[in-house]
Amino acid sequence: FKHVPKRSVRVKTELIDVDLVRGSTFSRAKPEVSWTYVAKKALTRVIFFPLCSRWWIQQTSVKVWLLMLVLYLIQLSAVLIFFRNVGDSITQDELILSEAIIPVAIMFILGLIHSQTVLSHISHRVSCMIWEGSECKKVELTALDIGWTIIEKVDNIPESSDYILIGLVFSLILGLVPIMFRIYHCKDLDVESLNLSVPFMNLIEANTWRENFILCNGILQRLCLSVIFFFLLSVADRTFKQRLLYAKHFCYLTSSRRAKKFDMPHFRLNKVRNIKIWLSLRSYLKKRGPQRSVDVIVSAAFLLSIILLTLVCLQLLKDTDKFLDYLCNWELMVWCLALGIYLMHYMTLGLKINKKYRNLSVLITEQINLYLQMEQKPHKKEELMVANNVLKLAEDLLKELESPFKISGVSANPVLYNIIKVVVLSAFSAVLTELLGFKLKLYKIKLKA
Repeated sequence: FKHVPKRSVRVKTELIDVDLVRGSTFSRAKPEVSWTYVAKKALTRVIFFPLCSRWWIQQTSVKVWLLMLVLYLIQLSAVLIFFRNVGDSITQDELILSEAIIPVAIMFILGLIHSQTVLSHISHRVSCMIWEGSECKKVELTALDIGWTIIEKVDNIPESSDYILIGLVFSLILGLVPIMFRIYHCKDLDVESLNLSVPFMNLIEANTWRENFILCNGILQRLCLSVIFFFLLSVADRTFKQRLLYAKHFCYLTSSRRAKKFDMPHFRLNKVRNIKIWLSLRSYLKKRGPQRSVDVIVSAAFLLSIILLTLVCLQLLKDTDKFLDYLCNWELMVWCLALGIYLMHYMTLGLKINKKYRNLSVLITEQINLYLQMEQKPHKKEELMVANNVLKLAEDLLKELESPFKISGVSANPVLYNIIKVVVLSAFSAVLTELLGFKLKLYKIKLKA
C-alpha cells in the first residue's frame, strides 16, 4: 500500500476480539520444529548423554544429571555385557534380553518427552466490593489485580501429594516385576508358607555374575526411570488441580455470598465494561500456568497407553494361555493400570474445569438481576437493557466457541481419535470375540469427539 495516503491512528483496545474470548491473546509457547526433528534430537541426547551434559544441566540440574549419568553408565555396562556374550546362554535367555532392552526404551521415552517440553496485560478497571471483617467497601480494581488475587489465594492452598505417592508405589512395583516374575515361575516356590526368600536366593545362586548384574541393573533402571516418569505425570496432575482451583475462585467473583466467605472481590455484570473484564479474566485464568509442557506430558501418556493396550490385545490374541509366561506382558499390564489411573484422573479434573468455565447459569442469573434493577431504577432502563443484550451475546458466543465434549487441558486431535476408533477398538473387538465366542465390531460404534 505504498501508493495510498496514510495517517497515524489509535487502535481501539476497548473493543473485544474473538481471540480474547478464546484466550489466544495470552502468550503460549508454540513448537517451532517438527516432532521428527525433536525425536532425532532426543535420541541423540540419550545415546550421547555424557557429551550433551551442558544441555541436560540447563534443562534439569546438576544433581539430576549426575543421577542420570550413573544410570546411563550402569545401563551401558549391562548392554555391553549382553552383546559381548552373543551365542552364550545369557543371550539366548529371552528374560535377560527383556531386562537389558526395556530400560533403554524407557530412557528414550523420557528423553523424548523432556525434549518436547523445553502475560498479556489486562488493565480495564471495574468497581468491586470487598469485605473487611463485617464491613463492605467499594474499590476500583483492574482485571490484573483480580487475577492476581485469585492466583495468590490458590497458591496459599496446601497441595495434595496423593498421586506422587501412587507414582512411588507403581515405581516400586515395576522395579520388583522381574523378581516377582522369576519367583512366580520358580519350581521351588512354596505357596503354603509364602516364603519367597528361598526361591529368590536359589535363583541368585544359580545365575552367573553377568546375569545377576543385568538383573540388578533392570531393577534399578526400572525403579529410577519410572520414578522420574511418574513425577512428570504428578506435575501435570498438580497443574490440573491448580486450573480447577482457578476456575472455582473465578466463579466466586459474581456471588456475593461466596466472595465474602472466601475473601474475594465481588462485582456484578450490570455494565458492558464489567462483562468485558469478566470475559478477559476468564480467558486469562484458563491460560494461566504451564500449557504446552503439560499438554505434551498428557498427550505422551495418552499415546503410550494406546500403544500398550494394543500390544496387550495382540498378545492375548496370540496365545491367551501363555500370556503370563512372558515378562514383557507383566510389565505391560502394570504400565496400563498405572497410566489408566492417571489418565482417568486427568479426564475427571478436565471435565470439572470445563464445567466451571461453561457455567452459563451465571450469565442467566445476571440477566435476571438486570431485570430486577430495571424495576428498581426505571431511569437506568436503557443502560441496563444494553448490558442485558451484551450478556445474551456473550452467552451465545461462549456456546459457539466451546464444545461441551471438549476436555479442558487435554489436546483434541483428529488423528488420535481415528487411532482410538480403528486400532484400539478393533483390537478389543477381536479379543472379546475370542473370549465370548461371537463376533463384535466395536469400531463401528459412533463416538462423539
